[in-house]
Amino acid sequence: MTNLIGQSLGRYHILEQLGEGGMAVVYKAYDTRLESEVAVKVIRTENLAPSILERSLKRFEREAKALAKLTHANIVNVLDYGEYEGKPYLVMPYLPGGTLKERLQGKPMAYQEATQILIPVSRALAYAHQQGLVHRDVKPSNILITQSGDPMLTDFGIAKIIDEEATMDLTGTSATVGTPEYMAPEQVVSKSVDHRADIYALGVVFYEMVTGRKPFMADTPMAVLFKHASEPLPRPKNFVPSLPDAVEHILLKALAKRPEDRYQGMGELVHALESLLSGVASTVKPQPLQPVQPVRLRERTLDTQATINQLEDVTAKDSPAPRNRSTQTIAPFASPGLLRFWPLALIGVLVVGALSIGLFAALFPPPRATAAPETPVVATKPPVVATEPPASGLPDLGGKTIAVAVENAYPPFNSIDQATGEGAGWDYDAVTEICKRLNCVPEFKEAAWDGIFPAMQAGEFDMLADGVTFTEERAKIVSFSTPYVEVNQYLLVRADETRTIEEMKADANAKIGTQIGTTNEIAAKSYFTGKEIQSFEDFGAAVLALKSNDIDGVVIDNIAAAGFMQENEGAFKLAGQIATGETLAFVFPPNSDLTDAVNAALAAMTADGTLEQLNKKWGLIP
Repeated sequence: MTNLIGQSLGRYHILEQLGEGGMAVVYKAYDTRLESEVAVKVIRTENLAPSILERSLKRFEREAKALAKLTHANIVNVLDYGEYEGKPYLVMPYLPGGTLKERLQGKPMAYQEATQILIPVSRALAYAHQQGLVHRDVKPSNILITQSGDPMLTDFGIAKIIDEEATMDLTGTSATVGTPEYMAPEQVVSKSVDHRADIYALGVVFYEMVTGRKPFMADTPMAVLFKHASEPLPRPKNFVPSLPDAVEHILLKALAKRPEDRYQGMGELVHALESLLSGVASTVKPQPLQPVQPVRLRERTLDTQATINQLEDVTAKDSPAPRNRSTQTIAPFASPGLLRFWPLALIGVLVVGALSIGLFAALFPPPRATAAPETPVVATKPPVVATEPPASGLPDLGGKTIAVAVENAYPPFNSIDQATGEGAGWDYDAVTEICKRLNCVPEFKEAAWDGIFPAMQAGEFDMLADGVTFTEERAKIVSFSTPYVEVNQYLLVRADETRTIEEMKADANAKIGTQIGTTNEIAAKSYFTGKEIQSFEDFGAAVLALKSNDIDGVVIDNIAAAGFMQENEGAFKLAGQIATGETLAFVFPPNSDLTDAVNAALAAMTADGTLEQLNKKWGLIP
């Protein structure tokens, strides 16, 4: 864009440039008629064809008129709009105080201060929603701070209208607007985005304010989008242990993956934020989560694991060990078919064409974040204290406290219920039942998967409950209980796939995916010899690639496959079985006395039908 400093856009004389982005340039200008300083945002249009530009300008004018009607104390007013040499521009008051982004600078602030800033912003958004406007681009750089300290919301995504119109002209499908780090999952896959996307974005801003970091970071915008869609929210208390539970609960609800699990109106979020300052708990009733969700039976091996530190590059660990800081796994995004479609407009087109918002919600149920084993966090579900001796014939542990490692990111085995903030899943129910029978007290602690086997070998936990597959390799360094369920490996394909599993094995062009670092990956490489297996961070990302026609099949266990097929009726089918007989069991330190006691309890639970009931409740068996 041509530098406009020293030129005049009608009555506005450009003085200096204040900022520049991919969609617009903001200048400080002087209004010669009113004799006052203003901010002028000039939208980039230099790469648009004349037909697109004409349509874009008409829509820009309509949107500008709608924004000009907004009158709220915490919304930056649109004073004027116009066009200069085919470039549309907005005129707004000049606010020299800076932005919230400049104020944050990667450092956390007290939750009370953050709340005081966001309450006026959330009220402004509630007002805009009442007027039928959705912001779609809430982020710290769009929250201005006046010299008196008042927050002002600006830029209702209007700068991206031009880009959206251009993409529609190319494809017939509207592109997604927003900034990847603050975008709600549904903004990637649906043209129909409502006010709940703003609730999610404001939740990301609140998260960044109180922790000093964004919840999801990656090397590419597409990787960030996938993290928002499929990865568990890193627990805020992992970064700020002193953060009150009430703050964390608000973040969990605002950042729910599915819109229907969030606050349903900005007014509800306003009430919740106000309750933090008043000391009165919010009366908003969160919607309960269903106990059975589409699952991703994830079983990592002791092979190389790819992880990323929150602020560092990807590294490979041949022998995972306990971390000194919290780590978060990322997908390598091996599929070039997905990666080559950035910028964001084309990504929106790709995914919109492949999915609907209903499919997206089903593919990516909200799981939970992990913590490093050196700093375990006690799960919020209260332990059940045994009140009487165990049944005849079972060992009596005398009320002993058992430290149980759980990942809290692996439904249906373990995750954090976002409605209650408590741990839930098969592991919680099963271990609690075991301790009732053995007279012990389970103390659930979050632990990262990476390095968990060396941690168990060293006795850092008494027990590991995380849907662990028994292997001879692992049994050399830890002890296993008797199995509690058996799983088999299958090839999941699209419903319209006509090739048999044998034909796909023989087809040199068939692309097979699975989850990285798992026994599924081992089975895939063993069965599909000679093929390059595309490994994804989780089954959700692999199934998304399958649905997008980016790969032809996913090697997956029967439990996870059943979950995806149930939640996406008619979309997938099983082409055939490729491996059998894998069993899941609890893990203990070598030669642990607890192994025999738990085995005795499992035998009793099998005999009286309790184990079968638990397996059915959480979808481990039909």
